[in-house]
Amino acid sequence: MRSRAFPVLTAVAVLLLFYGVPTAIEAGFISAPRALIIFGDLIGCVAIARISWKLGASLYAGLTGIEAVLVQTALVGPSTLLWITDLVPALVLAAFAVALVTVSDLN
Repeated sequence: MRSRAFPVLTAVAVLLLFYGVPTAIEAGFISAPRALIIFGDLIGCVAIARISWKLGASLYAGLTGIEAVLVQTALVGPSTLLWITDLVPALVLAAFAVALVTVSDLN
């Protein structure tokens, strides 16, 4: 039987991998908001698409559209956009991972 901390550690690892790493890479795109928008959710949404292609594709299209509107209307600047682009896919993947390890503990 795994420790109760295992789901939490799994979520932290997934968030570091799918939020921390891409955000660090995207810091180089800060002067090019369009590149930031396109690359922003790509890694996380591709990983989600490996589980459910419809969810991954629709999430990427929706988030990219929302982020483009936020930048175009100047509601969000590039420095803020850097922190929000990868957040939703990373949270979805963390939820999938926690559900997976929790269900596997029940068996």
